[in-house]
Amino acid sequence: MRLVFYAILALIIYYLLRGLWGPKPRGEDAREFEDELVKDPVCDTYIPKNKAISVKIGNKRVYFCSKECKERYLEEMKRRRR
Repeated sequence: MRLVFYAILALIIYYLLRGLWGPKPRGEDAREFEDELVKDPVCDTYIPKNKAISVKIGNKRVYFCSKECKERYLEEMKRRRR
């Protein structure tokens, strides 16, 4: 009987500690962690898709970490077309 009591007590302690040290994000925080990372083609930085600056070029959408990277990319594309 003691063994069953200690097993149940151990499970309760385990679940309590797991809840304290490993809470899962909820609401808006959860969406931030679930967001896909995209790579900026100019500076090779990975950024969350929902925070990136994007431009659609043809059928392809390109993502950037900043306006400066976007402008540099578009300038490079203009030079290549000439």
